[in-house]
Amino acid sequence: MDFVRIGMMSDIPKGGMKGFVIDGKKILVAEVDGKYYAMDSVCSHMKGPLEKGTLAGKDIQCPWHGSIFDVTTAKVVGGPAMRDLVSYEVKSENGEVFVKL
Repeated sequence: MDFVRIGMMSDIPKGGMKGFVIDGKKILVAEVDGKYYAMDSVCSHMKGPLEKGTLAGKDIQCPWHGSIFDVTTAKVVGGPAMRDLVSYEVKSENGEVFVKL
């Protein structure tokens, strides 16, 4: 597994998130308290687009049925989803953001 450049730190709003497609995978990158986190951006309940959801602190809510995931761990914190998502290691260097796939 290698780190893949996904964009600039400035592409991801502070306290916000952005969706990316990397090697065919839909990845969500969020900035929480100055740190970047990455996870699958497809809800494990009914495949809703999490990048269109609402981020409140470290919790992202799916826009379709309201499942909530912790973006720092990709774990479900509120249903109806019952299956955690995959989280990815993130690093930032020289204003760029990289995700390990």
